[in-house]
This record gives sequence, structure tokens and C-alpha cells, in this order.
Amino acid sequence: MTLKYLKIIGISFLSIILLASCSTTETKAVSISFEAVAAGPFFEGGNSLIAESNMNLNELIGDAEIKPESIESIQLEKATITVLQMENFDAFNNASLSLVSGNSPMQSVAILNPIEGSSKTITLTTSDEAELLSFFKEGKFSLITDLDFKSDDYMEQLAVQVDLNLILHY
Repeated sequence: MTLKYLKIIGISFLSIILLASCSTTETKAVSISFEAVAAGPFFEGGNSLIAESNMNLNELIGDAEIKPESIESIQLEKATITVLQMENFDAFNNASLSLVSGNSPMQSVAILNPIEGSSKTITLTTSDEAELLSFFKEGKFSLITDLDFKSDDYMEQLAVQVDLNLILHY
């Protein structure tokens, strides 16, 4: 009988250790905005508007309760683009959003193809695989908004506001 009790105690001990080692991941929603700009003229096809960011993890978190080193991943939940100097997106076929930095390769994070309707703001389809943590760890990255013009446009400058809803897992 003692062997039976030792097995029960051993299994119970291992179960407690396994439960203690499993930690729950918490999440926090964060919204950030950028203004991406480019100088014209713009020609039919893809044209890139760029926003530079110096936002690091501490600025992104904005909360003393979460330590930057505890963040495990950053996912893009929603991406919207608003044209600032035009009435709507009628001049464009499609739009995409990418991030790139000195130490991280360019990563496509959202796309909308085709753009339908005459709206001033569009919501892109986000990539479930996109992981943004490395960009915020580095602290300096570029946000590239590619807009595919239907025809040439000779305006001097184009600006868009890019709003990102992020989910931090820590």
C-alpha cells in the first residue's frame, strides 16, 4: 500500500508543478496613429507614403504595471487609412501597409484589394501572422502605405492618417 500512496503523492506533486509553471497570458489593447506623406507628382500604379516612428515599447505601453520585457508579442487587430487632402479613395485601386526597420525585414501587415466605395476612410484586412514586437523593441521603424493610383495625379503632396489597433500579449 505504501507504493500506491507514493505514486499518488508523486503524481499530485508533478501536477502541482505543471500547473504552477503554466502562466496565463494577458492582453492589452493599444491604439496609435501615424501621418504618412509623399511628395508628388504621383503616377499610375503603386506610390509609397512613409511615416517614420521612434516609438519604443515604453511609449507604446504607457502603463507602469506592464514591464517591456514581459511583452511576448504584438499583433495588429485593425488598420484604417484616412485620406487627408482628398474627398475619398476613388483615385486608388488598392492599398497596403508594411513596416520595416534597420534590423527587421519589411513585413506586410495589412491590405485592401480592391478598394470599393467612395469613403474617406478604409479598413484594411490584417495579417494574422504579422508579429510587430521586433519593430517596437528596436524603437525606430518606418510605416509604408502603398496606394495604387488608377491614373497619374500631379498634386504636390499627399498625406494619409494611419490608425492601428494593436493587441499586446504579456
